[in-house]
Amino acid sequence: MPDKFKIIFIVNGNPTEIEVIETQVIQAAVVKALKSFNITFSKEWEAKADGNTLDLNKSFKDQGFTKPATITLTKGASTGGMFD
Repeated sequence: MPDKFKIIFIVNGNPTEIEVIETQVIQAAVVKALKSFNITFSKEWEAKADGNTLDLNKSFKDQGFTKPATITLTKGASTGGMFD
């Protein structure tokens, strides 16, 4: 059975804690974290841990997460180069 653990997501300087399963795709937890702040996910959101950008389409385990950690979410430039 896959392990469960908590990830603290930092959104606009504010933390939210989400329980995840190591085999879960990171994007699913990102969507849940953003929703806790009434923010809708879009492809411009990036997740970083220890300065490294994460692949949202991979699982936590595939990205090396098997225990509690902190991930920072930031919104990058949209297609037109403007910030939303």
